[in-house]
Amino acid sequence: MPKRIAIYVFYDKYGVVDDYVTYFLSRLRNVTDYCIFVSQIELCDAEKQKVNKYAEEIICRENIGFDAGAIKDVLINYADKETIASYDELVLVNDSIYGPFYDLNKCFEKMEKYDFWGMTRNGGSGTVPFHLQSYFLVINEKMLHSEDFYSYWEQMEYYESFEEVLQNYEFGFTKYFSERGYSWKSYVDSSKWEVGTPRFPINPYYQILNESLQYEQFPFLKRKPFSYCNNFLALDRFSRYSFKLALKYIEDKNLYPMELVWKNLIRTYPANQLFYNCNLRFIVGDECESNDEKYAVIIKGLSPIFEEQFKRWYSPMCQNVDFYFFSKDPQDKYQKNFFYVSVDKIDWHTVFQKWIHDHNKSYKYLCCIDGEVFSESNGFYSDLESVFLSRFENLIASSGYANAVCRKFESNKNVGMLFAPDLQTGTTFSNFGQLSDEHKRELQLIHDTLFSMVPYSDKDRCISLSGSFWIETSLLNRINEKIQKYVNKIDDAVYCQMLVLAVQSLGKYTGIIENQNCSENEITNVNYLLDSAKEIIARADSFSDSEAFLRIIKDDISDKVRINRFICTHSEIYIYGAGKKARELGGRIQDYKGFVVTNKEDNPDNLMGKKVVEISNLEICHNTGFVIAVSARFITDIENKLIELGCDKDQYIIC
Repeated sequence: MPKRIAIYVFYDKYGVVDDYVTYFLSRLRNVTDYCIFVSQIELCDAEKQKVNKYAEEIICRENIGFDAGAIKDVLINYADKETIASYDELVLVNDSIYGPFYDLNKCFEKMEKYDFWGMTRNGGSGTVPFHLQSYFLVINEKMLHSEDFYSYWEQMEYYESFEEVLQNYEFGFTKYFSERGYSWKSYVDSSKWEVGTPRFPINPYYQILNESLQYEQFPFLKRKPFSYCNNFLALDRFSRYSFKLALKYIEDKNLYPMELVWKNLIRTYPANQLFYNCNLRFIVGDECESNDEKYAVIIKGLSPIFEEQFKRWYSPMCQNVDFYFFSKDPQDKYQKNFFYVSVDKIDWHTVFQKWIHDHNKSYKYLCCIDGEVFSESNGFYSDLESVFLSRFENLIASSGYANAVCRKFESNKNVGMLFAPDLQTGTTFSNFGQLSDEHKRELQLIHDTLFSMVPYSDKDRCISLSGSFWIETSLLNRINEKIQKYVNKIDDAVYCQMLVLAVQSLGKYTGIIENQNCSENEITNVNYLLDSAKEIIARADSFSDSEAFLRIIKDDISDKVRINRFICTHSEIYIYGAGKKARELGGRIQDYKGFVVTNKEDNPDNLMGKKVVEISNLEICHNTGFVIAVSARFITDIENKLIELGCDKDQYIIC
């Protein structure tokens, strides 16, 4: 075996060396004789101790120049050139990969005839050149001992941004050395999947991860695909299907201890990103054989209008379920498995304090349902009934379904909490998966005070605002001990999202549990919403990615809100215009008197059942309002006309 030296570049915001790193280093030592571990942050003695077993040298430096800067420093400033020259091969690798899943010796044997090689290559497209990806590179003897190699690193700058590293180091490394006559190749041959002319270059660890893993024996899983964000590397540009199949293949074939992945992900990624990228939405049926696990169902503030309906449904449920109703005025009558508890305040914090103190028996799991949303004053009965059915059917449709939910916790050891999904119809949809600004500020304060080590961003959508969920009892007890003196007065919406942070701080993730029967109905609802969104998009010129899509939707919603507020402040509303834009607006708003135009010539007398009036013939009073819906080139003339007729600026609005 050739004599090999490795440079392993590491960075963690908190200086924590997770187990996936030491697992990788232990396998790397099977193919290398010497390892230099370069940390881009200072490590404490305990973290260094984790690495000592696998690395002959540990170097801690500032994160200057990213990975490229770390490698430059080792080769030019730290390591002796003669020491490097005593090795036949150099391995450059960083901490952005989980694995390996296969024997690395086979990779080295296959690639030994090339001067330099990497695991994968980017196919190149547009401004992105054909190149080896830099997370794992191997430099063989001819190139390692050349002046070209050291000249490259001596001339390289310490780049200040990740984009500069991509452009100059990752994109440029392959080109620089291939132009000087050094042979190269990627271990994964992705050429067979490069069909047509893709808009973006093919990236094996994104688009064809499953194919690379199964058919090319790709030994790694990159951490980057777990990063849910709207940049050019994000998975929203690519299909998640290959990624999902790859994860399943790794687990099914037992290629790697996946708990190492979860431990790192839960510690380093916000809950929302984990939810979307790892597909933590579990759809289950309602048929599951009973088990002996006893669980409790806690319902707070359930309106009498639904309480009797609830009892009729759930009285036949199996004997290992206890139901606790929390309210200010509980019923006195006792019914088997149904317990009524008095609390002075109907919120989750008060309920959990009371329950843990008085009723915390040997329940492994808790099903917690917010019944206050079913108040008759909150909206139409049909909307309330939809919410009621959604909450209960997705959480405890039957004893068999509840057992299936418990099995999800048992089979997914990293699950700590499962929300009911948000309803995609009716009045509840107005939340659109976001907390209010005030609630975000409260949650940020709680995060900074209690859970500062948990990744969090108030820009991420909430996993769910349903306020109803399953949770492990032991987790709730531990959380309650930590938070009770800090969160006496927070709103339930903030409290539930705080639980997500707390669960993650204890090494568990949060997902969504959904009844198979409910999901069929929700798919129809979501498709209806998407069809509505398509109508909005059709009115826009184009959109380039998901970020643009969301911006267009947001602008449309904001525009509707702005127009509706204007309409509410004027007793007589006219749409100014009679073209396509005016007709579209006429179909979207109600209670307007008709249409007005500057000149009646070539315009119809009636439009959409409303009169079309020439503006000079209209009697305008201080309560008259105009919504201008014309092409941009006519707006200035119309504004001048309205001002000429005595209108104030608060009497018109531009659509």
